[in-house]
Amino acid sequence: MCIKDKYKSENKNKMKINKIIIMLIILLFIPVVYADRIIILNLHYDNGDVSVLDKIETYGYHPDRKIQPNVGYKAEIISENGAILDSFKFKAPLEHYTDIQEDGVLHGGMVVVNKTDFALIVPSLQDAKEIKLYNEKEENILNVELIDEKEFPKALIIVAILILLIIIISIVIVRKKKIPVNENYMNRI
Repeated sequence: MCIKDKYKSENKNKMKINKIIIMLIILLFIPVVYADRIIILNLHYDNGDVSVLDKIETYGYHPDRKIQPNVGYKAEIISENGAILDSFKFKAPLEHYTDIQEDGVLHGGMVVVNKTDFALIVPSLQDAKEIKLYNEKEENILNVELIDEKEFPKALIIVAILILLIIIISIVIVRKKKIPVNENYMNRI
């Protein structure tokens, strides 16, 4: 086998590997694109008062909430024109079950707390303006503004990075193809 033929076959193998690497990089971004936009509200409950500790808008999956409690807190996602985009009921996680073993005997049961932190996951809808929370008596206890989260979609950043990455990889591949073969180098091999 000629040295030049060996060099060409090695080059073809490297190109195949490069193509596989590019495909794997592209496949890494596919799950992010198909996930829904969600809002995670980190809430603090204190004797019936609810406050927001933090809110994060990200990609993920929100519960379908096909089964809702008859009695509980209610969340409404309100649009910019005041229409209700989504509504569901939920219970604040105030009941905790504990088990303790003392002297070989199992003790425990349900513990009801007055203060707790919990997360509420809601869908991030296109023209949502705010989320309203109501207590069990249907009294509005909290309004969470969403407009500031909608100013610059993070999906654009991901798409821009992906396009930039594809361009850089394409440039590298094209430059590798244009590198002239040095005959002196080939004769040394």
